[in-house]
Amino acid sequence: MKLKCMYLVALSFSCQPISADMLTFRGSRSPVECRVLSGGIEGLHVALQQGSAMQSLVPWSTIASIETETPMPALQKFMTQGEKLWRAKIRFLRGDLQLAEPSFVLLFREFEGSNSEDSRLASEGLLRCYLAIGNLDAALHPWLETVRLEEFGVQSPFTELMPILDSSTLLSPHLPPLWHLDENARVILEKYKRSPMKTTSSLAKVLLSRGTEETVSQVIGVEDGNFLPHIIAAANGDTESILALENTLDSAPSWKQIWANYFLALGLVKKEDDSSKQTGMLLFAKIAANSQRENPWLSGSAMLLLADELDISGFNEEARRIRKEMRRVFPTHPLLHTAISK
Repeated sequence: MKLKCMYLVALSFSCQPISADMLTFRGSRSPVECRVLSGGIEGLHVALQQGSAMQSLVPWSTIASIETETPMPALQKFMTQGEKLWRAKIRFLRGDLQLAEPSFVLLFREFEGSNSEDSRLASEGLLRCYLAIGNLDAALHPWLETVRLEEFGVQSPFTELMPILDSSTLLSPHLPPLWHLDENARVILEKYKRSPMKTTSSLAKVLLSRGTEETVSQVIGVEDGNFLPHIIAAANGDTESILALENTLDSAPSWKQIWANYFLALGLVKKEDDSSKQTGMLLFAKIAANSQRENPWLSGSAMLLLADELDISGFNEEARRIRKEMRRVFPTHPLLHTAISK
């Protein structure tokens, strides 16, 4: 009888439900019961069902709170990072770039190299901030990291906005490859050139070949792997690439047409014959007039370059008027100091 009572007591304890942990999320998603397993820079590992092998990796930026009977103080720093990411995203979406950008700068450094949704939020958030203010040079690094994560399979967290990457090239339509290839840029490109992600690596290789005699290879793993090599070579005056771009312009989306015309113009004005130079100047004028809304950076830059060419040709008054118009239309353009100095 005593043994039977002890068995019933033990059985009653074994039938008690194991207390579950609780995750509360930001936004409208309902809380879930789970079992917290571990956490790190990649996210919070949880078991979704008691007694099952089903696990999930939850991004820190989506978690509002964790209720658990087992204290896990080591997770607090990741919770803090997640809150900062969430706040930076909210600030960006409401247009507060002055607060969003410095937050994304710090978070990008902390998450760089990880393959998490939070890492994509940090890199793409910083990329979008830099593009919004026209800082092309600074945008190189977060763009390459965003490309790497896209190739890895990490989806964009900015589902409410237009995609930041073009699916056919993995280029960003508002980030033409016009940054200065200084030592810092070369270090970044060399790093991604060694990436095991083949498309990311080949993009870095093509960009490193800019302005050199090195053969420009095709970007692998994308639908239009010739576009980037062609515009870079065309800007250096390569006749074959100039013809290739001219032959495909009509069927290209508008952002590619703007890019192609701009880089064609860069190459044509370098030619010795007057006909090519005039064609290049006309292309600059076309971009300046027709691309102000879709690509204001290139439109403003085209105005300055057209003014420079007019100065060289002796049309100084016309050049002055174009620079004055550029200052009126694009008062915050990053290249404005160039116009002021003329």
